[in-house]
Amino acid sequence: MKYFYFFFLFSVLALSTPAQVKYTSYVNDRFEFLVEYPSSILTPQRPPENGDGRTFKSKDNKIEMRVWGQNNALFRSVEEQFAEAKRQCGKTNYERVGAMLFAFSCVKNGRVIYQKTLYRESDDVFINFLIDYPLREKKRFDPIVTRIANSMRHDLNAG
Repeated sequence: MKYFYFFFLFSVLALSTPAQVKYTSYVNDRFEFLVEYPSSILTPQRPPENGDGRTFKSKDNKIEMRVWGQNNALFRSVEEQFAEAKRQCGKTNYERVGAMLFAFSCVKNGRVIYQKTLYRESDDVFINFLIDYPLREKKRFDPIVTRIANSMRHDLNAG
């Protein structure tokens, strides 16, 4: 009987422990930025010819992550770029705007959209991370999105 309890306890612990998410760094040479992505969940898609970023998708195509750099060709402030980017959402659930970055999230059509953008003043460039996933995955993806957002680096040649 004690073996049954041990097996039962082991099974419950195994089922309640989330699978370990593995991360890999993506480095963009053109815009000189780095971001980690959950390589055990998302697969890099074919890179664009202009080398501005990368798209990552889950095997079932229900989760998409994009990272890209863009020249500030319209000479927008961070606040103006933020206003333009969040138009895809309408009402946001979360917003943060600083002198050199912005982030927001929303729920639209049963999907969570999160974007974080860093501004690099030295060469007037925006570095963007956007992820779009089903709302039912929110609890699972909140810590993953936090890790990705915190991994963003736009100063690879500094120091």
